[in-house]
Amino acid sequence: MPANKNTRRPLLLAGMLAAAGCASAQSVEIYGVVTEGVATISDVGGGRQNRVQNAGHWSTNFGFRGTEDLGGGLKALFNMNASFAADTGVVGSPARFFTNGVAVGLGDATYGTVSAGAQFDFMVDMLSYVNAFQSTVYAFHPGSVDRVNGVPVPNALRYESPRLYGVAIKGLYGFGEGTRHSYSAEANYDVDALALIAVRSSIGGGAIAPAASLGVASFFGQSLSFDAPATVLLNRTDIDGVGVKYKLGQATLKAAGTRVKFVSASETATETLKTAELAVTYNLTPALVLDVGAWRSSMGSNRWTTFNAGLDYFFSKRTDVMLGAAVQNVSGPNQRASLFAAGNAAGQDQNALYLGMRHRF
Repeated sequence: MPANKNTRRPLLLAGMLAAAGCASAQSVEIYGVVTEGVATISDVGGGRQNRVQNAGHWSTNFGFRGTEDLGGGLKALFNMNASFAADTGVVGSPARFFTNGVAVGLGDATYGTVSAGAQFDFMVDMLSYVNAFQSTVYAFHPGSVDRVNGVPVPNALRYESPRLYGVAIKGLYGFGEGTRHSYSAEANYDVDALALIAVRSSIGGGAIAPAASLGVASFFGQSLSFDAPATVLLNRTDIDGVGVKYKLGQATLKAAGTRVKFVSASETATETLKTAELAVTYNLTPALVLDVGAWRSSMGSNRWTTFNAGLDYFFSKRTDVMLGAAVQNVSGPNQRASLFAAGNAAGQDQNALYLGMRHRF
């Protein structure tokens, strides 16, 4: 059967990348992750829901990245990455194809790396300090509004320093181009068994649908409807994150905290969401990893308490299967349980059970 246009385009792109790699000293690769599983969720809109869960324990994505040696320790680099839904085959979003960012830059072992493009702010570096890193998607904090799951900042310049005595610093500035600017800064320490991180991000503009994403019945002092969730415009979102990891034999002990301050478009109202988390990862065998954790969040009179666990078996470095579970209780006025990526419950309790497979390429 002749290939249609949609088939020919990715083949042509792959061929161009391969040809480019052969024609010069640069290294180019196609990489990604495919994750798919099944889940049962106790309460979604008032009833149990069984579903195929895309990206159940890692983002399903693919990308192109490469480097070229420019001599004298200097190299050029690029990265382009897009999310896709393994259950439907849909790639990207209507607004942009490379949903996880595009960047090009220069790197030097002595002076660090500078890049430009749509790039993650540094809250994504908190991921390895929280339970969601080795558990299910349901383990992310409320609405993942603290951006630990990774959200690119458009029109951004980014710098990463080399590591010196265990310390590295990073900085990012996003030009608003019609909206408020954004910035992000990070300092981290990683030596032997101990790792520490501190991050500050301020994201200009944006919007949030609090009833849909957080399961709350009021925001900025205004009542919200769950039947027709409203979108609230923001002036900015200020986010702070700190984390610590300590390796103790086969265990890694983790603690993290995030603080998200929403500022209304008129700058007349604010809401602050605070989360504290404890987790432990334990290598039962070289191929079997157990991760358990709990976090508690608060915003005004709203409260979330969530327990998560994941049991991950690795057939190889690239292929694994996970059995995971999450349990959430909320206690605010008219608040509804809302595990991330699960959808709102009709009541204040919700749990999810997940079984899925992941393959990296």
